[in-house]
Amino acid sequence: MIYWNQATFDERRLLKGISLVLGKHPKLLLFVFDAAVPRLRALPEVLLAESETFSAREDLLVRVALDLWSGCGNAQVWEIVEYLAYDEFFYFLEGLRFCGAKFDGWDGPVCRQLKLDSSVVSRRHSKMDS
Repeated sequence: MIYWNQATFDERRLLKGISLVLGKHPKLLLFVFDAAVPRLRALPEVLLAESETFSAREDLLVRVALDLWSGCGNAQVWEIVEYLAYDEFFYFLEGLRFCGAKFDGWDGPVCRQLKLDSSVVSRRHSKMDS
């Protein structure tokens, strides 16, 4: 299990939801995420390329995790229905239910990623201006 000391509430919430989705495959959590800080272990394209060597189910779960974290996994609904076993599908639904419960102050993964991307761009511009 991963526990990030410096994670925001939203990051912890997403990690919990993704942990639920990956229920029977906890090793995938360490494949996707850095164990020390709230970020992906590698760029999404690298993770996607590496996960292609996994089973179809594990590859799909990695893509779902990336979709939930940053909207970049490209998981398809038909794949979820076709590839996941009954218990995996149950975990998937539990994770979606957990991540999908909206409340004031909650940013979904895509909005969160857009904010992260814009802050990186802002930092780059401020460094270039210096």
